[in-house]
Amino acid sequence: MSRQMFLVDTAETFQTYVYENNRKVVPTSATLTVYKPGTSTKLIDAVAMTVASDGLLSYSLTTTHNDIADENYKAVISYVYNAITYSITLFYDVVNSKLVKVITDEDLVNELPQLKDNGWRVHGTADSGS
Repeated sequence: MSRQMFLVDTAETFQTYVYENNRKVVPTSATLTVYKPGTSTKLIDAVAMTVASDGLLSYSLTTTHNDIADENYKAVISYVYNAITYSITLFYDVVNSKLVKVITDEDLVNELPQLKDNGWRVHGTADSGS
């Protein structure tokens, strides 16, 4: 899973799954604590997260939570699965604009020149026919 990015001054939803033995699990409950970047100051303190039937954990971040563009907001999730409490730490960024990877036709042709001029073209004479 890549790092989540949220737009500054925008309400968005923090979401993640948790895994055990490389399989998604469905916790019975989960809480979220978020620390401001590089500090021990809590932006969100142990609030309950929504747990979907497929195990997706989510929490709605408000514009106040995302009011400062910065990197490495630390999200600590404490969750209960099979009567045992676990925790994971994830990092996310609040950004002025989300970066997206744009792939153009030129990028594809540069990587695979055979795509130029309507795809594969082979010229020549066949020596035999089988």
